[in-house]
Amino acid sequence: MPSLQLDITADLTALQKQALARDMSEEYSQIMSVDPHLVTVVIRTLPLGSIWHCQEGWPVPGTLLICDLVAGRDRQTRDQLVPRLVDLIAAQGCVARMGIRVEFTRSRSTPLTRMFLPFLERSNRGWDYMEADTPITELAREHQHGTGLQ
Repeated sequence: MPSLQLDITADLTALQKQALARDMSEEYSQIMSVDPHLVTVVIRTLPLGSIWHCQEGWPVPGTLLICDLVAGRDRQTRDQLVPRLVDLIAAQGCVARMGIRVEFTRSRSTPLTRMFLPFLERSNRGWDYMEADTPITELAREHQHGTGLQ
């Protein structure tokens, strides 16, 4: 069963969480071709200082969305889903789009882990051992100096 787990430091009301869960499950169901009754959304609001995106130097506060997938979804489909989910989260007005990272996992004998990095506007293929290419530190440095991929 697919699930979306959002860890966020914003102070959302129960009604805001319910609306966000509805919107996220609708997007997920449509793009991933899944019955919406099978999707579970978990939204955890944590105190400021609970979620850190590590980088060279000091970590920065952030938001994390983990998408547990059913097998059989290709990279293009996942890459279509991510910006839509990130936009829904950012639309809450309390989280910057650039501070949201998305990871994919799937339960199977070979786990898949991919991370979407907003500053790259794409998934980092280095997290998937089958598609490993450029180390994330190199991509971040390229982006910082204006030479990153668009």
